[in-house]
Amino acid sequence: MKVYCIQDIIKNGDVEWNVKSYFDKISLCDSGIVLLPEMWFCGFDYKNIQSHADASREIIDRLQKVAVDKLIISSMPERLNEKIYNSVYIISSEGVVDIYRKQFLFSPQKEDQYFEKHDNDVPVVKYKEINLSVATCYEIRFPEVFRIGAYKGADLFLIPAIWPVNKKEHWLTLLKSRAIENQAYVVGCSSSSVFNNGKELACGYSAAFDPWGEELFVLDEGVKTSFVNLDLEKLRLVRNAIPSLKDAKNCFNINKKTA
Repeated sequence: MKVYCIQDIIKNGDVEWNVKSYFDKISLCDSGIVLLPEMWFCGFDYKNIQSHADASREIIDRLQKVAVDKLIISSMPERLNEKIYNSVYIISSEGVVDIYRKQFLFSPQKEDQYFEKHDNDVPVVKYKEINLSVATCYEIRFPEVFRIGAYKGADLFLIPAIWPVNKKEHWLTLLKSRAIENQAYVVGCSSSSVFNNGKELACGYSAAFDPWGEELFVLDEGVKTSFVNLDLEKLRLVRNAIPSLKDAKNCFNINKKTA
């Protein structure tokens, strides 16, 4: 199975431009899983975030129509009970399969002032032969989120992000670490850059690692799309060769309430 990563520009607040650019690239992906960056269609356009949250329903409908033999992982603002969440939608041609609402908000960029954190459970969704889970950007720094998913059977972790290039070594090291410790595939998809009021924030370095921690791709900077073919036999071989995940499951318990 292929997992595509679309690393493209995000223009804060320019929904029309973002939607056209990303949908054009989604249309070029074959069957499989398509991963988009964090807040890809609107960016962190805080002053209009509530109206963007209201627009997410229309974007979901449009993604559903193009998700023919695809599963699309889309980070978008969500309005729920008059609160706004940074949410990851897992979307198939039949609709929304599951939603994960970001639990750890990045306060240095005031994310916690515009979004609510949500103590929801970490989802694990079966798609064809793979069990997948999701987290969002800053949460790559919290291994507990990924361990919960691993304990629930995740073989693949997908992380939408906007991650600045000046912290790329943190990003790549953490992606690789989450792959090794959970003996799972990990794919992180960042924007290529973010434009806000004429200023550009360079990002890039979307990447994928296999359950052994081996690099499958790193995109460096610029607008790029790549994909990885998942090898479930390698996943089984790694977990059998070094049964650290099994040993951990037999020793430790993680209690996580569901919302």
